[in-house]
Amino acid sequence: MFVDDVITRLKQDVSDLQKVEGASAFSAVVQSGQAPTRTPVAYVISSEMRGGQAEASAGAFIQDVSENISVALMLRSSDRIGTKGIEPIDTLKRSVINALCGWMAPGRTDVFDLRSGKMLSFNAGLLTYALEFSTTDQLRIFS
Repeated sequence: MFVDDVITRLKQDVSDLQKVEGASAFSAVVQSGQAPTRTPVAYVISSEMRGGQAEASAGAFIQDVSENISVALMLRSSDRIGTKGIEPIDTLKRSVINALCGWMAPGRTDVFDLRSGKMLSFNAGLLTYALEFSTTDQLRIFS
């Protein structure tokens, strides 16, 4: 699954991240209300799939499919990233964007592009910020 490929990519390319995990780990953090003790961390979540134009003929079904992933970043207000006087979240966002935009996951037919970013929460010194990325693939079913 391509979420695992994104997790691997972020672990390799964004050295400031203390941990990169998937949806089940993010769910556990949200349900427990216990923020990670070491930040910054990232959680990669498959967030949307949308079908495009479909074609069916002679035993073949072909359809373009757009898939989105969200990367939820958690960062404490006391974290320092890099040596410049830049907000740590800005540096972290840029590192994640640079790692994913223009990159093609193994077995995919298109690169990732940035769709959006927004702050989800800022509570007790913990900032949670989500970046949304998209890639297109092609569904092919032969009967």
